Amino acid sequence: MCAEIEWRRQDEPAIEPGSLSSGGDMPILAGVVDGTTNSRDYQLRYTVRYTADWNTRDAVVEGNIGDSRVAIVIARDATTGQATRRPLSCRARS
Repeated sequence: MCAEIEWRRQDEPAIEPGSLSSGGDMPILAGVVDGTTNSRDYQLRYTVRYTADWNTRDAVVEGNIGDSRVAIVIARDATTGQATRRPLSCRARS
């Protein structure tokens, strides 16, 4: 199964195409957000993986906000349910 969606922000210029796919035991939501906020352009790509019963396994967000690079990874421990996050990484693009 695969479904696609595209939506736009109403308060600021942005567009976000995304897809939801499910194969086997791991549904995946993936998309890209392109927009402008506070006079800065941004593009963020994300992937969210789920368990078969729709609990979040992990999420990855990467991209740019203005001249800064962004990378965030959040993972959920299947045993405890605790979420851990790799430190946010932002630096100027070279």
